Amino acid sequence: MKKARFYLFLILFVVTLKATTFAQDIHFSQYYLSPLTQNPSLTGSFSELYRFSAIYRNQWYSVSQQPFVTGAVSFDVALKEDRYFLKGSTPSDKNYFAYGGIIFYDQNGVGKLSNLTIMGSGAYQFYLNKLNRLSIGIQAGVSQRKIDYSQLLVNNQYNNGSGSFDPTLPSNETFNNNKILYFNAHTGLGYTKTFKNLKNKLFLGAAYFNLLKPKESFLNTANQLHSRYTAYIAFDHYVDAKNYWRILVNYQTQNKAQEYNLGFLKSYKINSATYFLWGTQWRISLRNQNWDAIIPHFGFKLTNWRLGFSYDLNLSSLRKASKFQGGPELALLYAFGAPKNHTYIMVAPFNNM
Repeated sequence: MKKARFYLFLILFVVTLKATTFAQDIHFSQYYLSPLTQNPSLTGSFSELYRFSAIYRNQWYSVSQQPFVTGAVSFDVALKEDRYFLKGSTPSDKNYFAYGGIIFYDQNGVGKLSNLTIMGSGAYQFYLNKLNRLSIGIQAGVSQRKIDYSQLLVNNQYNNGSGSFDPTLPSNETFNNNKILYFNAHTGLGYTKTFKNLKNKLFLGAAYFNLLKPKESFLNTANQLHSRYTAYIAFDHYVDAKNYWRILVNYQTQNKAQEYNLGFLKSYKINSATYFLWGTQWRISLRNQNWDAIIPHFGFKLTNWRLGFSYDLNLSSLRKASKFQGGPELALLYAFGAPKNHTYIMVAPFNNM
């Protein structure tokens, strides 16, 4: 119990760390249902053998004619069958490799600026003992960014004769290209601890995105994609046969932008195969006391399926225009396949981190 209190204190301590300003970039509120976009080391970090996830987000439709739309689909495989186990380990704590892939698509704003990314993902899950596991992962692949210049409006389309703006007039602008292609890579570390009482579980992780810092410009300038760093903590607690809860802390920073997501999930067991899940997150900059959004979310776990829905209620200075509307998000996760000779230490309804 003392150790559980220590880890809970650690979570609260991280929450109080110093933060600077942040920007509301396109990102997922239900990041725990899109594991391969959260950390490469989460590849294969689940109880079953196979996992599929899909997530879709629509943001800023209340303030823009071209809302920000983001989606990702991923699939990963945990090589837990006996022939893949390393020698010298027991059935419940054998190290294993995992691999998978992810497709990410994003389109935002006027000009329909889009990003299509395809990456392979791999990880190694290493057991220190039956209750402690380390993981290291890497992703590598290619991204294509496109823009539709015909959708952009420029000063040349201002009609001096009528004193009005006419988007049908030619822009008289010349652009070198509307498409760029670049390679990129990410890496991450993870740690999972199951407590001896089998009622508490801790997840820690950190990831480094954009290792190659690729050039990202339509104008042949030396603009590079900044590195992005993320870190998370999740703490699960088993209350009784019907009730679980989880505390979540997620942090990310890129260039001068920083962001915290703080929240909790609660699970109630309806019957042997069905759980109802609900919770709330807050997106915040502590240093500036800037509450960006409150994010209620709920969902169901039906045997091997996990369905989640969340909605960002905008609390930033943009709320006068957005009328507190941020973005809906829908997520689906399916994990299946029971590994041979595998012992489930604590089966919580959250499908691991």
